[in-house]
Amino acid sequence: MLEATGRKGPDVVIDSVGSASTLRQAVDLVRPGGTVLAYGIAPASVDGFNAYSFYFKELTLVGSRAMTPDTIDLAIRAVDSGSVNIAPIVTNHYPLEELQAALGLARRPEGQTLRVVVRV
Repeated sequence: MLEATGRKGPDVVIDSVGSASTLRQAVDLVRPGGTVLAYGIAPASVDGFNAYSFYFKELTLVGSRAMTPDTIDLAIRAVDSGSVNIAPIVTNHYPLEELQAALGLARRPEGQTLRVVVRV
């Protein structure tokens, strides 16, 4: 990532996972003066989180409100109707019979997996 930006770091880093390690990685990667979008549902306490980086790098942290059953249903309807195209972020498709393989892939921290869809 840093090589692609001339070692400056990207202007914006989006953490859609919400784990302690991905939030730390987002803060480490973003350029000074940049923005971290924390869209994943993070744990209540993030071990090893370096709050000093926000001060020193003059970062902006943007959070998001957690989803509710109503918003999940709305999101499913939006995708189903075609008004939201999720194809660019879906990297893998599995039939229901291969659920264990799909979950195994989704849980791996390395690799290029963004989202896994299980077809029912």
